[in-house]
Amino acid sequence: MEHKLEELQKIIFQQQKKIDEMQNKINELSDYILRLSVCKVTNPKYPYYDFIVSYQISPEKQDKIDLLFILLSDKFNGKKIQERFRKIKDYPTDFLFSNEPLKYKDVKEALAKILGAISDEVPLMLIKNLRDQGFHVALCDYLLSQCTADNQQDK
Repeated sequence: MEHKLEELQKIIFQQQKKIDEMQNKINELSDYILRLSVCKVTNPKYPYYDFIVSYQISPEKQDKIDLLFILLSDKFNGKKIQERFRKIKDYPTDFLFSNEPLKYKDVKEALAKILGAISDEVPLMLIKNLRDQGFHVALCDYLLSQCTADNQQDK
């Protein structure tokens, strides 16, 4: 029995060593990718994807952004949003179900919540980059026009 226990401990030790090696490789790859994203040449055809890489937005956060913009597009185009989307916990959705037109302020708050952004500039840049890459162009132009109007009123 003691011999089997020693064998199991040896196997566990070897497995832990392999896990540690793999974790180190993952950390190295993450570092290389980060460095590559910093020194790469930006392709003006893909500003949104460049934004995703530059701000290190995880695939999960990108999925949340994509879903938000699908829902925003539906509302913008007068489509009824399914009730199941009212219960999204990652960002506020009440504004999607109101009878009011979309407001930049609400979208900015939802994006800031998804991104964990403390600067108002990050959601603004995301919307501009989405538009510039050709995604949700009419919606982004509509939101950006509100942002521009708000800035002019502040002056």
